Amino acid sequence: MAEQRRAPGRPPTHKDGEIRKLLISVAAEEFLASGYEQTRVKTLAEKAGISTRTFYKFIPNKAELFRMVAEDWLQKELQTLERRPQPEDTNKQELARLVLLYTRLLLSPTAKRTAVIIMREMERFPEILENYQTAVERLAHAFDTRIVHLCSKSDIDCPNPTEAAVMLRTMISGLQRQSMMRWQEDMTEQDIIRWADHCTRFFLEGCKGL
Repeated sequence: MAEQRRAPGRPPTHKDGEIRKLLISVAAEEFLASGYEQTRVKTLAEKAGISTRTFYKFIPNKAELFRMVAEDWLQKELQTLERRPQPEDTNKQELARLVLLYTRLLLSPTAKRTAVIIMREMERFPEILENYQTAVERLAHAFDTRIVHLCSKSDIDCPNPTEAAVMLRTMISGLQRQSMMRWQEDMTEQDIIRWADHCTRFFLEGCKGL
């Protein structure tokens, strides 16, 4: 029997969902390394092992790919923030974990480079700035919600949890803005842990008077 030949077209090396995931992963690295403007669709396609024609079958343009990268990042971070605490964790331990996660989210070198790319390209690509701001707002809301929930527990003395949560979050986001405006060196992991611990201790003592 003669061997059946595959019909012409894109070889079935990946499922469609796998190709999108691969493009998102490749693009995330390339955007951080080269910036939005300098990233080329041809380069992304080559690194993903597909043709430019195949790229455009899945992604209409570079701006849409950036949105997909941001959404993928957002969903992963939201899942981390919303993870249920371990049964053996105390409420204060869970508070410390959330503060450290949010601090890493805003102050890590990767987070800083991402924000710089957004600010640099915001005039030419306002839709990217809008997507980023939406992502940050969703993460801030998730963080505040978790903190307010923890403050409702009996072993955390906090008469006004909503206001306290905003103040805690501002301590972290404020340092991010300061770092970007003054072009300070990237924070190390130890710097991030130290700042998160400082914010947590300040919160536990300061929120009693709110």
